Amino acid sequence: MIDIDNLRFRHSDSASGPATFTLSIDQLHIDAGERLAIIGPSGSGKTTLLHLLAGLYKPQQGRIQVGDQTVSVMSDAQARAFRLSQIGFIFQDFELIDYLNARDNITLPYRLGRSMRLTADVQARANALAESVGLKDRLHHYPAALSQGEKQRLALCRALITNPGLMLADEATGNLDPANKDKIMALLIEQAKSRNATLIAVTHDHDLLHWFDRVVNFSDFRTEATV
Repeated sequence: MIDIDNLRFRHSDSASGPATFTLSIDQLHIDAGERLAIIGPSGSGKTTLLHLLAGLYKPQQGRIQVGDQTVSVMSDAQARAFRLSQIGFIFQDFELIDYLNARDNITLPYRLGRSMRLTADVQARANALAESVGLKDRLHHYPAALSQGEKQRLALCRALITNPGLMLADEATGNLDPANKDKIMALLIEQAKSRNATLIAVTHDHDLLHWFDRVVNFSDFRTEATV
């Protein structure tokens, strides 16, 4: 499903500033349907890898292959279309649209993707996802009226609405209480299993690691950059 070869990504605090660290992955293979947890200290490149896989960042060197698509050489437009249709991304800071209500935030990929149609079936799936995470009665509310936990669950619904083959979760349970944390993890795993989707999750919560097939520690991939 995913192959990463000779990847080098230099990160800096500004476009013209010196690199602050380099993410170096000689080789990483992730099977289709695998559930992979990524752990490691802050600043080790965990979130950076998710952004690279989604085509939000471009590596300075190396190849990122997701299925039959070479994400590392896509144009911005190609990466955007691929991301909207094939990837469910749960961002750490949610990335909700303030002027859209919860329902419209869930169905946002269908409003942005030129080849994607917002049908009655999609609306029904949005309703079902919202109900599964306890947001059935919050669909007409705007993000400002939602709690942090509700925003996180809303972001999860948006990531699942397209039935993606690749699910990327950046601290998807970070703002949830223990009961909702287990509920969300169970939903993520259920959704991944039901369509043999690959799930890659960044987490600092080691109590969640039993949900995953494999754990990768990013301490091994971060090196101090040289200018």
